[in-house]
Amino acid sequence: MNMQTQTDLRHELWDDFQGFCEMLYGDPVLVPDPTNIDGLTRDDLTKISHWSDFEFSDIDRLAILTDSFDRFIGRGEDASVITLWRHGTPLVQQIEGEPCERTVDIIMEAICDDLPLDEIAEMQRAATAEKEGAADTKLPANDNVHPLLLRLQRLYGGQIIGDKIHWAKVPPSNVATSIVGVIDGAPWVLTPAGEQFSQLPLPPEPIRASPFKLRDPASLAERDWLFGRHYIRRYLTSTVGAGGGGKSAHAVSEALAMVTGRPLLDPDGPRTRPLRVWYVNCEDPQDEIDRRFHAAAKHFNITAEQIGDRRPAN
Repeated sequence: MNMQTQTDLRHELWDDFQGFCEMLYGDPVLVPDPTNIDGLTRDDLTKISHWSDFEFSDIDRLAILTDSFDRFIGRGEDASVITLWRHGTPLVQQIEGEPCERTVDIIMEAICDDLPLDEIAEMQRAATAEKEGAADTKLPANDNVHPLLLRLQRLYGGQIIGDKIHWAKVPPSNVATSIVGVIDGAPWVLTPAGEQFSQLPLPPEPIRASPFKLRDPASLAERDWLFGRHYIRRYLTSTVGAGGGGKSAHAVSEALAMVTGRPLLDPDGPRTRPLRVWYVNCEDPQDEIDRRFHAAAKHFNITAEQIGDRRPAN
């Protein structure tokens, strides 16, 4: 990359980075080592004010230093928080002052909502005032909340204010959004980019304990055995052992026993109903799978007619 290209990239990145600094009410700085900011102090930082103050190789060191949090959250006046820019995928950590998790939280909320710190703080003050007002009515806080909103809040987080959930993180983007109201039993979403109706999957009903009653064991339904006392219909069965212990050979033999309906070690033994078996091997190529089945069939005197079309293998 030539010098002109590097200069242009620095200039272009600086514009985006400056917007980030303004949103977080912070100063642009360089950290000494972007791979390790543990134990970092303000004295370790290098302040910058122009794109020409850093080299192209310093881009990963770009960070934002935010302090004086008492103007936003009423505490954290001595806290300093560093936000590693990382091309728009930031890492946030408090580096100085009395530990205050709220300082990091409000930075993260500003980034997720793509809103300046002062707007986030104002929204939270309004939410607090509304909650305090609701408390003054002496009514339970959730008395008039749609039950679906309560379920959505448990699933996506956020805070219920009136008939809305603010700062919820909804997949697939998991960017902070607001779930607004309920229409025909389904939520609709307000994103930072604008209002969007969304048929979100309804959150599952909460798990409830089932009562247990001891009764006659003979009244319990019998297990639906598929093969011997190993495979049960609708259940997962695992064979666990060290490598080279014969697990694959055992699975091949069981597959042949199931598709033929005969015990392999006793050709004249009792027959069972032949089953359809799909043998899936995620380790070996198809020709190796075929070799193993041919070898097992030859060993146990199994014919193609006995197998029929009941054993696909991949």
